[in-house]
Amino acid sequence: GRRIRVSRQVAFRSVVVFVVGCYLIIIGLMGAGMRYLGTASQRPLLIALAVLGGIALLIFFLSEKSRRRIRVLLSKHFYQQKYDYRQEWLQFTQALSGATSRQDLERAILAAYASTFSISGATLFLRDVGRREYFCSTSYEMSASLTPLPENHPVVQRLSESEWVIDLYEPGDLFATLELFRSWGFALLVPLLNEARLEGFIALGRRIDDHERLSYEDYDLMKVLGRQATASILTLHLQTQLATAQEMAALGKVSAFVMHDLKNLVSGLAMVVDNAKVYLDEPEFQTDMLETLDVTVAKMKDLIFRLKNMEEKAELDLVPADLRAVAQMSLRMAGMEELGVVGAPVCLRLDEVEIQKVLLNLLVNAREAGVNADGPRVEVGQADGMAFVQVADSGCGMSSEFIRDRLFHPFETTKKKGFGIGLYQCKQVVEAHGGRIEVSSEEGKGSVFTVWLPTAEVGTLSAGQV
Repeated sequence: GRRIRVSRQVAFRSVVVFVVGCYLIIIGLMGAGMRYLGTASQRPLLIALAVLGGIALLIFFLSEKSRRRIRVLLSKHFYQQKYDYRQEWLQFTQALSGATSRQDLERAILAAYASTFSISGATLFLRDVGRREYFCSTSYEMSASLTPLPENHPVVQRLSESEWVIDLYEPGDLFATLELFRSWGFALLVPLLNEARLEGFIALGRRIDDHERLSYEDYDLMKVLGRQATASILTLHLQTQLATAQEMAALGKVSAFVMHDLKNLVSGLAMVVDNAKVYLDEPEFQTDMLETLDVTVAKMKDLIFRLKNMEEKAELDLVPADLRAVAQMSLRMAGMEELGVVGAPVCLRLDEVEIQKVLLNLLVNAREAGVNADGPRVEVGQADGMAFVQVADSGCGMSSEFIRDRLFHPFETTKKKGFGIGLYQCKQVVEAHGGRIEVSSEEGKGSVFTVWLPTAEVGTLSAGQV
């Protein structure tokens, strides 16, 4: 036939019901006996005994020591194993899963140990890699101001090598060394191991029931829960490290974007300085130089403003503009005004500042790619209902694999000292305008970048963090 399994919780509650039932039967028999013997005058005494007995039962069942003894008695005489491992594992996992911080997790681990093994308190020691010691991280119903232990301490060495739970009151070669832990009120040390490395250990206080003897089941369960506790602590530690790394990566990305913008601005200023050595006395150059400096200062102010308002998305300021004039201004900012722009004026709505950044980046890239003496070729025109501006160079070019898999991705570049940011920003800006960037290139023969922009009137579109 089928085997009927009674859980330990139901068995414990059955004992409680049985004891309370016996108590009530005894009180009832005493009352009936008093009526039969004609001693009804002793009724106040019976009530007093009933109240005192009820209080005694209440105190007995509220006592952790009594409840522990009942559970141990049931386990010894009615179950093959001392613990219901499935239930213990579920309770321990549930306690850890509810923790939201490192301190909550550590306290949950210690509280679970104290509850499972009927311990008066516990303390968690964790490894400090920098100081090469084990420090008191968290305590549960015990003192937390304890002296750290160095990695070469004999107890630490024993926990690392043997992987056994140490009973501080068991005679052995370390008995004298363990006096420090006994003076702190500890009775057991449970290692927390990750492979062969001791990440820490749990120091358990005295047992609530000193008469209960520990068996191999207690030690095995302590070690198993220790493995789970170690995994949870390390997981939370790795999550913290990952969050920090992500913050640093975000900061690094912001720095890369800022450095890229500054590099383009510095490149334009460098061209002004180089030309000033030859043309400084010419009034026309002085006018162009002042205009370039004024535009550069405005762009640097805009960069500072965007850094102050990073959480706010930038909005494109779309205004009617001549794409040819914008391209000519970009050439001036790049120090290539003498090249000129091929094509007729093309009017459309765009954000002049952002499109200038796109063209400036393409021009700087063309110059750094190693163009011939004629410089890059810039052309503006219209085709298929869209406006375009094209920047062609005769530099080193790019492979088809690079264009397909890496171009327009952040931090991807063919330049030795490049940031890999510019073309990514260009793509973001152009797409925010409702356009696209096309590129054709061949290694050793140069590249052609074509920016396509819609000529139809469009509303103000979000450029995002460009």
